[in-house]
Amino acid sequence: MTGLKEQIISELKNLDDKFIQVIKTQKEKINKYISLKIQEIILNFVHKTVRPYLKKCLKDPDMCTFIKKFIDDFIEEIYPEIEEEIRYRLK
Repeated sequence: MTGLKEQIISELKNLDDKFIQVIKTQKEKINKYISLKIQEIILNFVHKTVRPYLKKCLKDPDMCTFIKKFIDDFIEEIYPEIEEEIRYRLK
């Protein structure tokens, strides 16, 4: 009878350890998911606001049209690097 009691206690401890491990794994997955969602929201915000803001700030109303176009093209060209830097800083 004592052996059976010890076996049951041992199995319960094993189940307890497995349950704790499952909880930790799920917690890590949830944290990763939330982190990625927050990054996505921030990047969408940056994409919608920062790019136009950069273009607007670098232009002057008295500039020639081709210079304004150059600024737009330049921002479009380097923006992926800016976005990548933001993504890196968020991690």
